[in-house]
Amino acid sequence: MGENAQILQGKKVVVVDDSSEQRKLIAEFYESFGCTVVGEASDGVEALLQVEKQKPEIVSLDIIMPNMDGVECYRKLQKDHPQVKVLFVSCLIKNSEVRDILITKLDPSILVPKPCEKEVLRKAVLGLYGGASSHAAEIRAVL
Repeated sequence: MGENAQILQGKKVVVVDDSSEQRKLIAEFYESFGCTVVGEASDGVEALLQVEKQKPEIVSLDIIMPNMDGVECYRKLQKDHPQVKVLFVSCLIKNSEVRDILITKLDPSILVPKPCEKEVLRKAVLGLYGGASSHAAEIRAVL
């Protein structure tokens, strides 16, 4: 499990992505870190329902999804569930125009590019809890 593994042990996660394959992959990564995936959703509307029902500590959000995108979902989570930590996992982060917009509105440390690499995601999750402090610099380098 590696660095700061005890921090992640048992953390409840909801994985949100409109691709079932991506949800499965990302869920497997979280579980390999010691987290417990308590729910999955294919859009922001379902995500908010899962958060109400499952009370996760972490939500992994895609950006482009039907019904409600990840950015709108994030805003609602911040307002209604400020204790929930959020990571964006999206291929849009590699698009320079979109990335620049996101970085001006969001902390780069919560942005993880797809295709998702296990170690990058692990460091990002640890960064949510004050571990792996070099994640933001690494993400900037990847982007």
